[in-house]
Amino acid sequence: PDETLKARYEPLPKGLPKRHIFWREEMSDNVIMNQPGGMIDPLDWYRHKVRLMRFLAVNTYCKDLLEFGANQGWDSSPHGGDAWVYQGPPEVRALWGRIVELMGREGLDILPMYEYAGGKGAHGLGHEKRAKTLGGKATYTHIDWVEIANADVTDPDTLADFTKMLDLTVIRQKDKAAFAGIWLRSRMGLPISFSDRCLTLFSKETAASRPVTRRMIQDDKALYQQYVTWWQLKRRDFLASVRDYLRGNGLPKAVVLFGCDASEPGWSLQGPRQLVTDDMELWNRLLARPENKRQSQGDQAPKPIDYRQVVQQDLAFQAFTSPLSTWADWEWHHAQPHSDPQHYRDADGLMLTWTINRAYTVSSPTPFDAFRTPAGLAVIRYNALNEDVMAVRQGDKTKSILGYFVCDVERAGPHCMLAEARAVANGDPHYLGYLWGNNFSRGFPAYVRNFNTAFLSLPALPSVRLDKASDDPEVVVRAIATQDHGTYLAVVNVGLGEKKNVRIQLPAPGAVTNAATGQPLASSNGQLTLSLYPCQLLALRITP
Repeated sequence: PDETLKARYEPLPKGLPKRHIFWREEMSDNVIMNQPGGMIDPLDWYRHKVRLMRFLAVNTYCKDLLEFGANQGWDSSPHGGDAWVYQGPPEVRALWGRIVELMGREGLDILPMYEYAGGKGAHGLGHEKRAKTLGGKATYTHIDWVEIANADVTDPDTLADFTKMLDLTVIRQKDKAAFAGIWLRSRMGLPISFSDRCLTLFSKETAASRPVTRRMIQDDKALYQQYVTWWQLKRRDFLASVRDYLRGNGLPKAVVLFGCDASEPGWSLQGPRQLVTDDMELWNRLLARPENKRQSQGDQAPKPIDYRQVVQQDLAFQAFTSPLSTWADWEWHHAQPHSDPQHYRDADGLMLTWTINRAYTVSSPTPFDAFRTPAGLAVIRYNALNEDVMAVRQGDKTKSILGYFVCDVERAGPHCMLAEARAVANGDPHYLGYLWGNNFSRGFPAYVRNFNTAFLSLPALPSVRLDKASDDPEVVVRAIATQDHGTYLAVVNVGLGEKKNVRIQLPAPGAVTNAATGQPLASSNGQLTLSLYPCQLLALRITP
């Protein structure tokens, strides 16, 4: 039965680099780790994951090994055990090694994910909280339970601490399976530090005329910006050192993905709360009604903004690459430092991840061009961890109806792939990841696996958008030229409706096949006629 349900697609010719699709589930491991009624053998849970990956054409396994810095099922004993990083009972701490062996036997790549905040054992580095706020408060934000630990990326001890984790979870496991690299995500565990040690280091490295103090940084905007830029470059150096550690210990092609977005649904636009819509007339009529007009005058009521304006002005990109807004004397902008893709353009093996979800996050090439590095482009589709949706208000308190409840939501039918389709059309990422609130599942799997098989049938090489290749402006064509294996085409319908008999001008002569199925396609006079359903991706190959 597994073989009959397995998604099938043509393997890439030998020597061509492959793309990666992966997901991270935030809450699903509770089924087997902490709650009764799970699997008799915990590994069966991951065997089911393998079957789902095979069905949906997902080729890379991802598991969070640190969640808010806490150990998620690996053995920390060789480097100190509970004194360094708290771990579970023997059957739990052995879990990661067994998972790696399973994925290796199945021929799947691995990309482990870490929400690192320093070692969180009894005497772990994270609990020292060496990263300090600018204003002198004990925590950067009002969410103090998140900030029980942190790590300073400018501190050599931080690199030593994290590479010990990589030693146990990657390097000692590398002969069991193929590791693509690692995915590191900041969840307020790697804040900008204004500690005395950092200030001294900054003063020395910038040849300041006198020792820089926190008060000087607070009072001088130019000095403050200089400090933030210095710290961002230190973060890049830290990530480069992590890459070098992996590559120097048996993984010569390892990449490091880093996510600055610590939110659940993805960062919002800057300024007052806004409701992005493609029908401003409708929303203006609704808000003009007396009953709605009274409600819309409140400070928390979102204001409608035109989708086209958001895309044309790249407001999502501006928000994602700007400091978070904050209030009172909290330091949210330091707790969750924003993305700085300009510092990674030439950084081999490093990729800051771009968040995709709403249509406006994927409808402009600007963020994709900015976040692309020599290693490629990585995008992560964020879903809201909507744990408070099934709740009712009782007086001034909120009561849950179903207990802890998480349900990820997506668009219906072929439009469930809208974000991914437009991401390929406007940016062509090589790494496509998902942040899922609970057990990964898709409501419309036929469209998902059609997209995935096409995506994985394209090599992970630079592509060029051919603006005049299609006679329909909503059908985008990107070409990938290879040295020995012809030209690949990504053909994407970015529209919301079906496209029939679209003429595609081929950029090179030769025999045309569907790259995923190997099926020959008839062309005439250098043209191909195709029909595509909404948000469909087709992978084609032209062989001389």
